[in-house]
Amino acid sequence: MKTKNNLAIKLDVPTSISRQPIAVDDPILVNAIAGIDQTDRINFYAVREYVEQYQKEMKESIEDEDVILQVQHQEVIAAAVKCHRLLIELLAEKRRVKLIEEKYNVAKQQLVQGINEFEDVDPDIEWKLDLNRLLVLRRKMSRVEFASILLKFCQDLCGNEDGTVLKSVEDKKLPGEIQELVDKKPEIMEFISDFVEFLLKNGEKGRALVMGICRNTALAKKVSQDEELPKPARFLAVLSMTASKEDQE
Repeated sequence: MKTKNNLAIKLDVPTSISRQPIAVDDPILVNAIAGIDQTDRINFYAVREYVEQYQKEMKESIEDEDVILQVQHQEVIAAAVKCHRLLIELLAEKRRVKLIEEKYNVAKQQLVQGINEFEDVDPDIEWKLDLNRLLVLRRKMSRVEFASILLKFCQDLCGNEDGTVLKSVEDKKLPGEIQELVDKKPEIMEFISDFVEFLLKNGEKGRALVMGICRNTALAKKVSQDEELPKPARFLAVLSMTASKEDQE
């Protein structure tokens, strides 16, 4: 029988703080801040952060020889004040977006916990949720994820100095996630075997080519189109381009 857990997750947000309006004496800041509701927590933090950064920058010295002139025209000064005001508002909106994202992540975590807790889902099955239809679906591995897993395994094979990983492949003892790929697509085992043979046959030169393919998508594209190169190298190149989301032509 499933037992209920408390699904409430607390956001790490201050609940009490002295929020007296930020006091400033700089006329630019006074006018930029004027009218901003600092009783709003987000606005208060945005104003405080902006004022602190402003004051820090104002303390930085400027060489006299670098100064061309001091702005004097009132319309220009008003435009500068408006820029400061909008930067404060932008900072506040970014804080609001961040808070909403945190709330969404909490809600999403609660949703997943609720499905695991109250719905009859096999814990051994990887799943995803269709939020619109409220359907729990089998999770299918994307082409990019598939390529990334296999590519990393090939890099591990290539970088294995003592040969233990190569020996495990020869003995048909594969890492769990690679074995899962082979179970779903048995033809992958043929590629792995051919790839191991390629490494053993070509030594350091082959390893260098493999690492180049894995790290350089331009080289990978070139290799994938070179029919004179061994098939494992060309297939690895396709994996590299897929994993990096490069367009394949």
